[in-house]
Amino acid sequence: MTLQPLLSPELRTSQMPRYVLLMGSNEAPEAQLERARSKLDQQFGILGLGELIWSDDRDVSERPRYLNQGIEIASPLNADELKQSLRAIEAQLGRRRSPGAGDGLCAIDIDIVLRFSEAMWQVLDAKTAQFDYAREALARWSLLA
Repeated sequence: MTLQPLLSPELRTSQMPRYVLLMGSNEAPEAQLERARSKLDQQFGILGLGELIWSDDRDVSERPRYLNQGIEIASPLNADELKQSLRAIEAQLGRRRSPGAGDGLCAIDIDIVLRFSEAMWQVLDAKTAQFDYAREALARWSLLA
């Protein structure tokens, strides 16, 4: 059963800021990204999806590869509130943030990269946006390609 977003797509896109998120996982990544998409769809509704892009771990090459994807949502939340909501989703999907809690595996990482409001896109996470895998996963939105 698919849950419907609380607001129609027309209302979400006409009156709310839109955000582009970058999701990634290197722990059962296909399943984790599917779970994340489902939770994001239930909570916000999905307006667009980018390509699935594989990448190496940025820090340790021996770790499993990441699967990444851009996803567009609309939300009445400001960026800080949305970040907290995304952290809650990450925790529900098994993300551990405490130092030493990881074994090189990341259940899910969801970052806010772009925000569209007042007729313009803004890059909110330039650090993440600089990586090749992020530009590829977000190419649909063409600002970072």
